[in-house]
This record gives sequence, C-alpha cells and structure tokens, in this order.
Amino acid sequence: MKRLKWKEIHEMSWCPEFFRDCLTEFLSIIWKMGVYEQAQDKMGAVIQKTGVRLIVDLCSGAGEYIPLFMKKLTQQFPDLKAYKTDLYPNKIYFESDHPAVSYWQEPLAANDAITRFDALFTMFSALHHFDEEELAEIFETAASHRKVISFFDVSQRRWFRDILPNIFLPPMMWIATLFSKSFSWKHLLFIYLLPIAPLIVFIDGTISRMRAYKISEIETILAPLREKYPDYYFETGAYTLLHGMQKITFILGYPAEFEQNTQQDTTKTQ
Repeated sequence: MKRLKWKEIHEMSWCPEFFRDCLTEFLSIIWKMGVYEQAQDKMGAVIQKTGVRLIVDLCSGAGEYIPLFMKKLTQQFPDLKAYKTDLYPNKIYFESDHPAVSYWQEPLAANDAITRFDALFTMFSALHHFDEEELAEIFETAASHRKVISFFDVSQRRWFRDILPNIFLPPMMWIATLFSKSFSWKHLLFIYLLPIAPLIVFIDGTISRMRAYKISEIETILAPLREKYPDYYFETGAYTLLHGMQKITFILGYPAEFEQNTQQDTTKTQ
C-alpha cells in the first residue's frame, strides 16, 4: 500500500481546541497502557551512552506517558528532567504528576525545540504527521546541531492488524473518557450524545495508519544524511508486542563519537 499524504483533522489550525485536546488526551491514556514500555529501555540506553540529563518530548499532546516513563528513568538517572512540548499545547496538562516533568507552555515546533535545547529529543506516535521533506529536515537539524533523538511510532500500514481495528477506537474513547482529568458537559455532549469526537478519532486514526512510514522509507530519507553527516549515527529498527500483533518503529540518532566510545568500552570489558 502506498503511503497516504493527507493531513489529519486535529492537525488543522481550524480544528477546535476541545476536539484536538480530546484526541490527544485519549491517545495519551492508550499509550500509558504499555504500548511504549520497551521504548523506555532504549531511551535509558541512549541517556547512558550520551550523558544527556534533559528529555524534550516533541509533539506531546497531553503527554501523560512522559511522567510515567520518568518514574522509571529517574531511578537510574536521579537528576534527569523532562519537558513536554507541542505546536498546540494541551493546557489541561500543564500541571504534571511528576516533579521532574514540566510542560513548555508556548507553541513549539519540533525543529525549533531541537535547536533551542541540549537534550534527548523524543517523539511518540508523531512520525507519520510529517511528510518526507519535513522529516528529512528534522533529522538534518538533529545531525547538523549534533543533538540526540529517540523517535517511536506504533502506526503501521497493515490492513488487518492496524487499519481495520480502528473500528474499535470510538468505543475505546467512550471508556477512556471516563478517566479524563477535565470531564465536562462538552465531553458528555460531543463524545456520548453527539459523538463528533469519536468520529474524528476514527477518521484521524485511520489516516494516521495509512500515513505510517515503513523502515525502508525512513532509510531512504536517511541515506543522503548519512553521507552528508558521517560523524552522526542513525539507527532504525522495530520491536513487537502482543505476540507480534503490534510493531513499533524507532529511529535513534546521536553523534557517532558516543557509539565509538561504547564499542571501545565493550572491547575493554571482553
């Protein structure tokens, strides 16, 4: 299946804030259920390798998975801090459940964040929001500024395992909304009585799956950057969960010196 290049409704500037926040809060609740649990180990390995002590999460939405991750990561790195950022910040989640996590309250695009902070830049379920040129620009910004990235995306373009199951998104939203931090009459009206928000979740969820990148497509984007920045290391791959039913694509990137130092340390211990 060829990758779709449509935009999702909640990405549009005209999308009402309430519906965008409903969608990002719903996704955040879902991601807290363990979809990205293995990503924590990869993040920990990158932090150990590079020595960064700040995580800047890009395209966070509600970003409730970050405080959850930090509970584990700060056990290994007690001085670790984290910012959640987004082009459309979710104001409901400005207050964090973890003392080391803050929400950057101004709109912040991915490239602007990468140039502003010295950090490990993470991204969850947002790779597919960028077209090939935009994604190449993000990768090049990281490489040219010698920044550290760790991106993960659960979206895949598989009909039976990923696209058709989206029919379950509306009932999942009806259940997840019961745990909303901001439940109001709007939720009752636009999620249960007039289910506009669940319809948007279904449409956007389907489009997001059809916009997903295969690893081979990401490698095509990275190929010229590897030649242009030989002193920067990119790694792509995937891991599975639910007995192979779900697949998570990941991209790691950092200055090559950290990879060389790791190899040298491994050799010394052998």
